[in-house]
Amino acid sequence: MVRVSLILGLGWGLVVSLAPLPGVAELILRPAGYVAGLILGIRGRGEASDRLGRILAELAIIFNAINLAWTLYGMLWYGLSLRG
Repeated sequence: MVRVSLILGLGWGLVVSLAPLPGVAELILRPAGYVAGLILGIRGRGEASDRLGRILAELAIIFNAINLAWTLYGMLWYGLSLRG
């Protein structure tokens, strides 16, 4: 779970950006991937039995949390720009 969470945290934005999706689908899929990464990272941290697993889980949680916050911040500015 920790590896999948790290992959989502580090590469999910690139995957969603390169895929030809309509605007609304991208607005839904980008934060959903980071939320899934957070859930997997938190569950992986609880199941990690060694120190390296716990450290990787913490990194995955941090990457996913930062990317989720950055995505939501961008969505806020996008919504404000549409309002005029």
